Amino acid sequence: MRDTLLIIGLIWPATTFAADAEVLKSFFHENKIGYSADYGVFKKGKDYIISVHGFDKDLDVCLEIIEMLNKKQSNTYSCKPLNH
Repeated sequence: MRDTLLIIGLIWPATTFAADAEVLKSFFHENKIGYSADYGVFKKGKDYIISVHGFDKDLDVCLEIIEMLNKKQSNTYSCKPLNH
């Protein structure tokens, strides 16, 4: 029983947060914030980690973020546009 509760305790938050990530991606796809496109930081090309928005040049800020993240795990993080 304890193992079952532990598994449920680990899976439930993961699915909840994944659903929230989809809602955020959908929001940014429909709504551009600022003058430039908004960008997302993705891990291994598919896991949506954070959004970068509200800067004059969102891509430049996103590239700075992934540069720092990739120092520990090279070529793991990338930037993708969330809208155009």
